[in-house]
Amino acid sequence: MSIYYSPAPLLSQKCIFNYVIGNRGGGKSFSGKELAIKRFKKKGKQFIYLRRYQTELDPITDYFADIRFKFPTDVLEQKADKLYINGELAGYMVALSKTPSLKSNPYPLVTTIIFDEFIIDKGRLPYLKNEPQLLEEFYDTVDRSRDETVVLCFGNAISIVNPHFTYFNVFPDVNKRFTKDKVKSVCIEFYFNEEFIAKKKATRFGQSIAQREYGDYNFYNKFLRDSDSFIKKRPATANYKLYQFVLDSGKYSLWQDVKYQCFYIDGNYEKNFGLYRTYVLDPNDMDDNDKSMILLKKNNATMKRIKVWLERGDLYFNNQTTKQKFFEILLTN
Repeated sequence: MSIYYSPAPLLSQKCIFNYVIGNRGGGKSFSGKELAIKRFKKKGKQFIYLRRYQTELDPITDYFADIRFKFPTDVLEQKADKLYINGELAGYMVALSKTPSLKSNPYPLVTTIIFDEFIIDKGRLPYLKNEPQLLEEFYDTVDRSRDETVVLCFGNAISIVNPHFTYFNVFPDVNKRFTKDKVKSVCIEFYFNEEFIAKKKATRFGQSIAQREYGDYNFYNKFLRDSDSFIKKRPATANYKLYQFVLDSGKYSLWQDVKYQCFYIDGNYEKNFGLYRTYVLDPNDMDDNDKSMILLKKNNATMKRIKVWLERGDLYFNNQTTKQKFFEILLTN
């Protein structure tokens, strides 16, 4: 048995949207590429290699460079954004950001979509607005109700908080290999291979990182950017609501604990019609009938005040999703 990743167990779960979180360097992207080539050779089924932005695709001039040795008798070529096997069109390279303009494009032979690096690390290009919805819409464009296309999304364990898991409201159980929502047709695989880990640990680099946080991430999929700091359930003493927030797809409220002089943000939300301010990030989410809604602008005085509470260590969040969303807002204002 190979020490490198295989998507076969995940695909046996029979879901449309398949997310893989696995060892860095464990062969996730390579396995998707190999699967796509074999499907084309055996059944003539095409594939799409998907990235978030065109700038991520532009540097790729030979998509098959790392896998050509596995298929020595075949001619594997990339010509611009098209991928050919033995002279026949086998695949397409597509930027998700451009897919709204591709809705009229037919892809009758495509049955596999490979979305690489679906989890972004800080400092990288940002997630697209409504990214999971864009992926769903592109899936619909490709599959056209044939009910035979699958999406394979590969990523490293950067953060459990990302738009995809939040959108589907499916989060991986790190104690299980598969977390599945049959109705939503979503499956998340949390994968690592002990043999691969042992091989990597034996290298000089592996020995160097073994006792540090990066080693836990690299070897064991411990989410690199997720810590439990500032995560705490709101106690009964925090019962005075100050503000509400509508941030992208999430709705939140901020509560004050007068007794202990600290603050909590959680997912409690209600239409209040003037009882307390509701800050809204996107103008499209404003409700004309709710006069308590205020468009959240850069350098807003309330957000500055909340940032001070955070810097003092007096602000807590009910979970990682809430924490990371407010970190994103507070630390960029």
